[in-house]
Amino acid sequence: MNELSLPKNTAISTLGSVYEKTGAPALVAVLTAIDPSFGFAAAIGSLLSYGNSQRSKVKTGYVAQKVAEQLQSCENSINKINENLHEAINLAMQGIESSVTINKLDRFARIISGHIIYSHSWDETATALRAISSLEDIHIEILNQASSNINITDRQARFYIKTPNFPKPGMINGSTTPPTIDILEKLNKRGHTEVRMFCMELMSKGLLHDNDQGKFDQGPVFTLTDAAFWLLAKIELISKR
Repeated sequence: MNELSLPKNTAISTLGSVYEKTGAPALVAVLTAIDPSFGFAAAIGSLLSYGNSQRSKVKTGYVAQKVAEQLQSCENSINKINENLHEAINLAMQGIESSVTINKLDRFARIISGHIIYSHSWDETATALRAISSLEDIHIEILNQASSNINITDRQARFYIKTPNFPKPGMINGSTTPPTIDILEKLNKRGHTEVRMFCMELMSKGLLHDNDQGKFDQGPVFTLTDAAFWLLAKIELISKR
């Protein structure tokens, strides 16, 4: 793929401002304006050019194709190109370069596409991209499995990690509804110690908490935070609450 070559002072925001009021054709028009020799997917792919290794090119090419497909499917609803598209792609590249699974690459593609399709703010997109960069498939799987188990009484999604000889029950108030899902049953061949470690990492990012769980003697209990639902919605793994 050819390298993207832009005049020194040309930016995505400048191109976008020219076409932002032209409706759906703006998407193709802006990308074509970057380099007329590139097609729809190739234009995005040129923005994603990064690194010299073949592996890096394969990954960025895959993300480029996914972004192109998602934008084309929503072409009629796109009125302008988000002016921070270039910055969003550059930020995503840091995570794409270190990704080892297709699922993670798909998540980056969805966030980049959503940035354009729904005109998400830069802060919103940047936060989601940084979060996804630091989370692996297992972290997302834990959140996704737990999100499908929302308690109808308190609208909380909680789970426990079944732990042999758990030394003490969960603490705080007894009014909290006990969890009904053992997350280990949802995760193939994962041990309680490693899953608890994954949950600790999720807690450090504000996506889980373990307080106010009520008494429970099967193992530690965790609850999804609002931030966890926000992130899952960004990558379209769940419906909005």
